[in-house]
Amino acid sequence: MREQVGKIPAPLRGMVYRRFAVGLVGLVFMPVILVFGGGFSACALCVAVMAFGGIGGLTLMAECLEKRYVVLEGICSKVEKSKTGRDIRAVWIKKEGMSVRIISREKRVKGLSTGDRLAVYISGNTPVYDMDEYKVAGACLAIERKEGQHDEG
Repeated sequence: MREQVGKIPAPLRGMVYRRFAVGLVGLVFMPVILVFGGGFSACALCVAVMAFGGIGGLTLMAECLEKRYVVLEGICSKVEKSKTGRDIRAVWIKKEGMSVRIISREKRVKGLSTGDRLAVYISGNTPVYDMDEYKVAGACLAIERKEGQHDEG
């Protein structure tokens, strides 16, 4: 099993680990709430967090192990940021004359700018819509900036 998980690309492996960490947080806080919070009814939130993290991690890991994702590699042509300018809302990628707008779940991708070479991991279940001159992908699992690769064109 360890070799199989090692074959998952690093950005997706990080997402799996983060989801399992959420479940672990629920498990760690359950005894604390039991002791200080006053009973089993107060633990419902911890159970929900454990279930959310564990099931989410297992689901994403199964999707990655079965290779039910698409890797879109291309050049970043535009980065849409939130009103505060800190979070990334969408990334535009150009590949072979086609533009794709990908809605980002990863709010903080460090050092992302126009001209960077990116690898975007999209779930096989993600809907892709045709717009005027481009396509829109509903959401992505992870964005990976290819280090040391920058294209001005």
